[in-house]
Amino acid sequence: MSDTMELEGLIKGNITKKPEPGAPDYRKAWIANVNKYNDKVKPHPFCHGIQMDTHHLISGKALSDIDKDMQDALIDKGYNINSLSNLVGLPSSYKGACHLGIQVHRTQHTFGSNQFSETKASNYHDEVIDYLLDIAEDIYLCNGTTEVVESKRDIHDKHMDPISEKLLKRVLNFSLPLTKISEHFNKENKPYIGCANKGKIGELSKSITPCENKKNDHSGEWDEFKSYTPEVQISFGTSWSPKREI
Repeated sequence: MSDTMELEGLIKGNITKKPEPGAPDYRKAWIANVNKYNDKVKPHPFCHGIQMDTHHLISGKALSDIDKDMQDALIDKGYNINSLSNLVGLPSSYKGACHLGIQVHRTQHTFGSNQFSETKASNYHDEVIDYLLDIAEDIYLCNGTTEVVESKRDIHDKHMDPISEKLLKRVLNFSLPLTKISEHFNKENKPYIGCANKGKIGELSKSITPCENKKNDHSGEWDEFKSYTPEVQISFGTSWSPKREI
């Protein structure tokens, strides 16, 4: 009877972007955490005029594509894809990405090589799956949880969150591209193309003309994108190192 009660008390996980009953929407939870960080720690670009998306490092597409046994194991062990530890803010506009020197968060994160093989094919979600397959046995053997705080759950702390961190590092060093124009925003490249003063990915992918702004500084400009304009103009420095949770 004791074992039955313990099993019944285990917290189930969630491997879809749709929040579990009673949980906040992941975007709202991320924004709340960013506002707290901006108020109490140091400025955050999202609060200073730069449009940002909330990116799932371990992606929903990857978790929908793995086999059902692993899906069930992740749920049984209490993994939550919408945990702040799996979320990071990335610029959603070309201007914002140009200003910060960080990959832009657009498209489905998968693309083929072009006819001249100048752009290599990449599939972000397949890369995530490879990481998961490497720790498949650990996932199956991991303890279930009654821990409400996700970061304290074994499945998060010992197994999945380290993968989220590895993925973030690869996004930031441009070894894991999100779009076919990822290298446009790599400040190690000379010349640095940035947004090339273009507004569409098709135009930008064909451009090798650098952004006209001196040092790619868009301070004082409105980060208008997709019919939305932030409440304030860009007033953030030209460098930022994204971290999980913010």
